[in-house]
Amino acid sequence: MGRCDVNETVQAGGQAALDGLLNKVAAADWPDPVPLPEGLPPVPPMTLDMLPESLRPWIGDAAERMQCPLEYVGVGAVVALSSIVGRRCAIRPKRLDDWTAIPNLWGAVVGPASALKSPALREALAPLERLDARAYAKYEDESRDYRRSEVAAAAKRKALTAQIEKAANDDAAADVSKLQSQLAELEPRMPTARRYIVRDSTVEQLALLLQQNPYGLLLARDELTAWLYSLDREGHRQDRSFYLETWNGDGKFTVDRIGRGHVRLDSMCMSILGGIQPGPLSRYMKAALQPGADSDGLIQRFQLLVYPDILPEWRNIDRPPDEAARTRAHEIFRRLADLDVAAIGAIGNTEGAPPFLHYAEPAQKVADDYREHIEQRVRRPSDHPAVVSHLGKYRSLVPSLALLFHLADCVDGGEKGPVSHRAVLLAQRWTDYLLKHAYRVYGLGREGESSPARLLAERIRSRQLPDRFGAREAYGHGWTGLADKSDVEKAIVVLIEHDWLRADRQQTGGRPRIVYHVNPKVYR
Repeated sequence: MGRCDVNETVQAGGQAALDGLLNKVAAADWPDPVPLPEGLPPVPPMTLDMLPESLRPWIGDAAERMQCPLEYVGVGAVVALSSIVGRRCAIRPKRLDDWTAIPNLWGAVVGPASALKSPALREALAPLERLDARAYAKYEDESRDYRRSEVAAAAKRKALTAQIEKAANDDAAADVSKLQSQLAELEPRMPTARRYIVRDSTVEQLALLLQQNPYGLLLARDELTAWLYSLDREGHRQDRSFYLETWNGDGKFTVDRIGRGHVRLDSMCMSILGGIQPGPLSRYMKAALQPGADSDGLIQRFQLLVYPDILPEWRNIDRPPDEAARTRAHEIFRRLADLDVAAIGAIGNTEGAPPFLHYAEPAQKVADDYREHIEQRVRRPSDHPAVVSHLGKYRSLVPSLALLFHLADCVDGGEKGPVSHRAVLLAQRWTDYLLKHAYRVYGLGREGESSPARLLAERIRSRQLPDRFGAREAYGHGWTGLADKSDVEKAIVVLIEHDWLRADRQQTGGRPRIVYHVNPKVYR
């Protein structure tokens, strides 16, 4: 709009008209506000005694130094643990039945952009990064040996080829056959790098990596929302099917691509881990819960899906990392990567399935009773079908977690043999805990109780607060549900994440003041 247009507007309608016009211009700079989730149910915090005893010092130290929820490091570490074990060792949850659960887990941590999700997940994945570096160094050594052997093999192949031609000319069929066998044995095997973690890759490349790493692999994404939405795009249905097949740990898939040939996978096993912000996840969950939406159970496969509360109080923790705890944790991952399944009492399988453990006798009854509990919950008609589907995935979650916890302590000098009673009880605690977080996450896409964010939004829309305000102006009124400073601050964070507000730091001569600007579009 030009200067003349503005002057004409002032002359025609006065300052009020100009203000309205400028508001329209300002509104064009804002995205549409995201509908707010209804009030979310409370969730319990993770506690140190929920973690395997051998990993507690490392996870607890990292979370405390970062002042982030324990879940961010704990969930990341357990998913990383599952990717290391993968198909190396499975569990058969029943005494006689051959149902086998491969402990391959998908996980995600939900929190705002400033909640330190990424640093926490980096710490949780550090053992895998170290193993990756170790494997790549070994690969480089083997590649040098391969290149040297290839030079010698090329000379021998040339000599043998000449001998084969001479024997063929002499009609010495026996000599030709013998020489051809020697020639075939001269082909040195090209080395491949053992991979533990991949951060971004096409499905075609992942297929090759999974073929080369049949025990398992972890796909780590700093922000999972973009990945989730990419699977809904036109032309990516095959990609979605590919990822779904990796979850069980024994999925089969065939990839045919021009220029890449034919890749057949008979035992796909891939863990997935990443972070998600509440706003984008809210939009995704709302679409996923609509009637007619994809019901293939993609989001339900994220069994370790947590949405913890941010720590209400921050402390400045400035101390060196607990290197002894970190070294111990990294050593546990290394031992699991080189796991001798016979040494821990796993039962081998001659049919190509992974070796497995059963429950110890005291643990079997507890596990059976809890399975019955899950089956009864699955049959409850009061829950949303998506929640029921999510709970149904817990059939394999309990044995998978129990096996992982058992193995983590086992390679650290703990009890070997069948999965212990203590590991089963710990897995059940996790399942009860995760279900509460699942209700909160699914609540992002469903209606529920009112929340501070919605209460503050209503005050804004009814213009009981100006379009620029400070936190004190909100809680200073003593409004119901907004009288507490912490509630208002949490509400402001949610409104910023959902594009209702923007924050601006203003210098006033003393301490800077944070002013929140209201998106003009919320008044429509």
